[in-house]
Amino acid sequence: LLGDPSKVQTPRGLFSSNDLGLKLSMFIGNFKGGRNECFMYGVENEKTWYDYDLVSAYTTVMGMIGDPDYSLLKIITENDLNLMDKNKILYSFIIIQCEFKFPDDVKYPSIACFIDDTSTVYPLSGKALLTGSEYLAALNQGCEFKIFEIVYIPFNTSKKPFFNTIKELQQKRREHVKGSILNALYKELGNSLYGLTARGISSKKRFDIKLGKNVKLDVNELANPLISSWITSFIRSVVGELLHYTHKKGGSTASVTTDGFITDIAGLESNYSPINDYSLFNQFCLMREELSGNYAGLELKNSVVGLAT
Repeated sequence: LLGDPSKVQTPRGLFSSNDLGLKLSMFIGNFKGGRNECFMYGVENEKTWYDYDLVSAYTTVMGMIGDPDYSLLKIITENDLNLMDKNKILYSFIIIQCEFKFPDDVKYPSIACFIDDTSTVYPLSGKALLTGSEYLAALNQGCEFKIFEIVYIPFNTSKKPFFNTIKELQQKRREHVKGSILNALYKELGNSLYGLTARGISSKKRFDIKLGKNVKLDVNELANPLISSWITSFIRSVVGELLHYTHKKGGSTASVTTDGFITDIAGLESNYSPINDYSLFNQFCLMREELSGNYAGLELKNSVVGLAT
């Protein structure tokens, strides 16, 4: 089970998993949670603030993911990366070990770095392990890279392992009004499916009522660092693109939490126009359309005059 490093990172496990086992720690090192930051402090009484969320963020991104073709794992060069089509970079399991530096005028850098075993920050410069989405998002912000190693595993293009399940769960959720028990149930089923891909990979614990203490979550058949890191990094990157957009449009952002943010820019849910030719948010919206028939990827949850943070 690739989600169990204690088994893979052993002589026997490394022999069984070949080159994948040797590079698996890079994907594990990339796995982080969502953004959770407050950029303002105090009270503001005059502006109108808008609370936006990505629509069905985790399940939609799960619908996009492909099956890893482990047999085609290879180490590629920076020149290889520069020659690759951006869709090929995004829709594959790439992990990039690098140093990075954003321009000084970038207000919301999009690369997460650990500062301890539970906390991340988004600095203007540092060292990181990046997926393809994080690389593309930072590239669109003018980031410069010093690359040390790139591991590339393509998608098996013949199948999307979660697509049919996600499409059915989202369809059943739409059959029930928001706020109802069944709507919440189908949402929870979808998000729990994501949770299974990350189960046991982090140090997260649960309370075992039989033992009477917190224990590390067990690994399961769906746990996979390649998949879980791809999902979480894609959502961070899409949110990072949107935060960068609000700043470039002269707006202010008060806070961001995983797949949503509060800003003073109106109409983002219908009037977003990417700054760059290649947009991760547009890729997200294309999958929304494929899953639901609706291209909209951002929804307005609430708006209010004045804000206290």
